[in-house]
Amino acid sequence: MGINDDDEDMTSQPFLFVPKETAAHEARVALVPDHVPRLTAMGWAVHVAGGAGASAGYGDDAYKEKGATIVKAGHEGYEQADMIIGVRAPFSALEEHGETPPPAKGAYLCALFQPHRSKALDFCARHAMSAFALERVPRITRAQSMDVLSSQSNIAGYGAVIFAAYHLSSMMPMMMTAAGSIAPARCLIIGAGVAGLQAIATAKRLGSIVSAMDVRPTVKRQVESVGGTFLEPQGLEQDAQQGETTGGYAQEMTKDYQKKQQALLKDVLPQQDIVITTALIPDKPAPTIITDDMVKTMKSGSIIIDMAADAGGNCALTKPYLTTKAHGVTIMGQSNLASCWAYDASRLFSRNITDFVACMFAHTSSSSPLTKETMDAMLCRDDAIVSATLITAKE
Repeated sequence: MGINDDDEDMTSQPFLFVPKETAAHEARVALVPDHVPRLTAMGWAVHVAGGAGASAGYGDDAYKEKGATIVKAGHEGYEQADMIIGVRAPFSALEEHGETPPPAKGAYLCALFQPHRSKALDFCARHAMSAFALERVPRITRAQSMDVLSSQSNIAGYGAVIFAAYHLSSMMPMMMTAAGSIAPARCLIIGAGVAGLQAIATAKRLGSIVSAMDVRPTVKRQVESVGGTFLEPQGLEQDAQQGETTGGYAQEMTKDYQKKQQALLKDVLPQQDIVITTALIPDKPAPTIITDDMVKTMKSGSIIIDMAADAGGNCALTKPYLTTKAHGVTIMGQSNLASCWAYDASRLFSRNITDFVACMFAHTSSSSPLTKETMDAMLCRDDAIVSATLITAKE
């Protein structure tokens, strides 16, 4: 007997399943209890895998109180799902653990697909699923509440500084004491997107002297507004203008710009106590910005927090999810810092994905509810946000 075989009134409701995250180092959950009622009001029968929210601080009873059904056997959730929502696309992670998830044939899947996009997409294609990559939500005003990358990057940028402060052997702020003075730590942020700006603001609040670099000159005012000093190579204004895509993301720079950037880094890195790198290029490996030779010039006891480790890292010596030492410098490959603050990160992610699902089926109403039979027809395929995120379709 399936989950709802004994309830005929539920058979027309589309089945939304929230699996337990299986990717390594992942503590978040895609849906928190407070957002269950909004989905049920749209017509979804919300089912959550037992223990899915436990690592983020959300128990099964909290989901039940809000109207969700707890699925004890995870395979039933996959088998009956019309929609699966996850933090990470689940199938590649399951296969890496030697598990074969039951086919969710014809279902919709909304999740982050990096860094295992190819494997997850292959699974979706084999099982005629429609996959929506949340990292592709366009940065337009209407999509701000669905911008998963921004919400999670805010937490990650904060977390990077907290990690650095904890592991640094010296203090962050300047202190004047009867026993002598303590100089403030110097912190360099490479990449001033959402994560970088939050890192600048957090490091400034903790009392450090903060500077930042970015290939996009348009972020200079933002850097200065949160207390940082913007550093840029001289004499390359024209190239620097090419550092931003139409979507507001950084893009790969010319060889000439990279040489000037490296020259600037060679000057400023030896002065830094903390370096936090956040530079990512959509759909490409992370650019290598800090070389082995540059690390050799840094202070003994200084720290590099490489937030781009999953995509290859901005430091040539980074190892994902590992803390290593080279030339007296501690290098931390912290790719998923948001997961370290899983309670709040999950709450923000849940709001993002709930708004996205509402956008997918914006035409539903009390007089025209969502059903298994109508959901394909009611999908807003022509919506700019929906079409931008659809990366494989079941038809």
